[in-house]
Amino acid sequence: MRIPLLVPSLGLVCLLASGCRIERVYNPGPTLVACQSEEQMRKGIKEGLKKREWSIAKDESGRIEATVFVRANRADIGIDYTKDQFTISYLDSQNLQYMKLSERLSLIHCNYNRWIRYLLRDITVAASHAEQ
Repeated sequence: MRIPLLVPSLGLVCLLASGCRIERVYNPGPTLVACQSEEQMRKGIKEGLKKREWSIAKDESGRIEATVFVRANRADIGIDYTKDQFTISYLDSQNLQYMKLSERLSLIHCNYNRWIRYLLRDITVAASHAEQ
């Protein structure tokens, strides 16, 4: 029974030994923002995405999906929102060394986590200042 656990562990050891900087995937919990309406939150999210050069792939009521391309890397995220909060979730990536080790543990290149932290900050600021 140890063989299924050994394969992801060997992959992790190889990535760490090769000098790649990988971390746990950063999926921030709900972020509270003082917005007057869901539309204000939506505008703030779109403004934050635009500032960080993310492309909107899908825009539905209460959910936006976006993609960013940085050199040969791609990251896809989903942003669920209400008028009071938003949540950013990892969807998919390319060339970011994503590895799902278990239901609760996934790893990815540290650049992804930095992009999400910057995006989280920019959306929070933009949504709190967005016009209705």
